[in-house]
Parts: sequence; structure tokens; C-alpha cells
Amino acid sequence: MLTTTLRTFASKWLAEGKFTKEAGFKSEVRALREMYNKLVLSLAAYGQPGIVTVACVNSKGTSAATAWKNTVGTASYRGVVVSLAAAETALTATSHDVVQNKQAWYVLSQQTGGTKTITKAADQTIGTDVLPAVPDNEIAIGYMKIVTNAAAGTFDATTENLEPGTHIASVDFYDLPALTTVNIA
Repeated sequence: MLTTTLRTFASKWLAEGKFTKEAGFKSEVRALREMYNKLVLSLAAYGQPGIVTVACVNSKGTSAATAWKNTVGTASYRGVVVSLAAAETALTATSHDVVQNKQAWYVLSQQTGGTKTITKAADQTIGTDVLPAVPDNEIAIGYMKIVTNAAAGTFDATTENLEPGTHIASVDFYDLPALTTVNIA
């Protein structure tokens, strides 16, 4: 998404002559770097006040395959550097379950103090993607999508592993990209 947005703006601005020396830039590369930095800073101010600056890798747990594991990362929250500690976060009974022949998206987020939260969007028809809202004053670390089997029962979040099996047709983890500014020489 970020790459597509940058390409769209760059193409438009190149066509309009906004990256030229007449527009005050020493080079197109410098202009692109400045545009990228403005976009990153805009994203930091849009929606949630935190952005990931060193990405975490998300997966099923190793100590408990029923938990959501994230590796170490770093974020910026309202200009303050926040450490995203490695952890295995357990899903909650009932509120994180998914009924058969449905799908659900989850977001793993962290408060500045280190407490992790898993938030689930409502179950949807398979193929309908609805992301959950990130809780206020938390930083999104990653997303997970679970699709359940058509003929099986409900996925039980507290007892079933986060892998394809009796009730889960597929489970996918999505890492948030690290957004950082670039030096302008």
C-alpha cells in the first residue's frame, strides 16, 4: 500500500513538474526522499498515534501453539520510542472463537507500558475482510486472519492450536512494515 501510494504521488508530481530544479529541488531523488518523509510523518499522525519503526515477526506460539507470538520490535508513539517486547499472548475464551464456515481478523497491539491486547473483529462470511479497530492509545504490532472449515464446529481459541486442523481451514499472520524516515543528503 505504501509503495503504491508513493508511486502514485511520484508519477503525478513528475507529470506536473514538481520535482524539477524550478520547483526548488536539487534532484528528483531528493524530492522523492522529502515526499517519503512527509508521507511517513503523515501516517504517524493519521489514525493511531503510533507506528512500528522496527517490525516484529508474528506467528503461532512456540511454548503454547494456542498463543500469538511476536518477536522484538520498536515503535514510535507520539514521538516517544517504545520497545515492543517479544511475547506469546493467549487468546481469550469465547470472545476470540470463530464459528464454522466463517472468518475473522484479529489485531495484536501494545500499550506503551508493555501490556499486549488481542482484538477480534466480528465473524464474517468467508472472503469478506473486516479489520478490527486498534484500541485507543495502543500500537498495532500485527494482524492475524483465521478461516474456519465449513463442516466442522466452532474454533475454540483457548484450546486449539493456531494452525490448520479440525476447525481451522487456514491461519495467516501479517507483520506491519517498519516505517522510518530517510536521511536527506
